[in-house]
Parts: sequence; structure tokens; C-alpha cells
Amino acid sequence: HMVFRALERALIPILLKASFCASLGAAIIIALGCYSFWQSWWIFLFCLMAPIIRAFSITARKQEITQKN
Repeated sequence: HMVFRALERALIPILLKASFCASLGAAIIIALGCYSFWQSWWIFLFCLMAPIIRAFSITARKQEITQKN
């Protein structure tokens, strides 16, 4: 729940917010219904999402700051 709230407050375009929420939602569905979720490649993919979200939010913030100036 807190991850979705953080994405809601993030200063990134709405399309990126929607795609990240969809990816996290898919991860939750897979975790609830699949015993193979705990394989290392699944965990790697979902741990890779966090730095990508962070990088996009930093880039979007920098673009917003340069547009204001």
C-alpha cells in the first residue's frame, strides 16, 4: 500500500505511474498464485523495478526544475 502511495506522490508522468502500478500489481498477483515466485530470477526482476522507478522520478524532477527556470 505504501509503495502505491509513494508512486501517487511521485513527480513523474501519469503514464509511468500507471505502468509501474501495473508492474507491481502483476508482481503481487504472481506472488499470491504462483509457488515459483521465489525463484531468483523473479526476485531479481522485482528488485530491479525499484531503482528504475527511482531513476525515472529523479529524471522527471530534473526536467521539471529546468522547465521552471
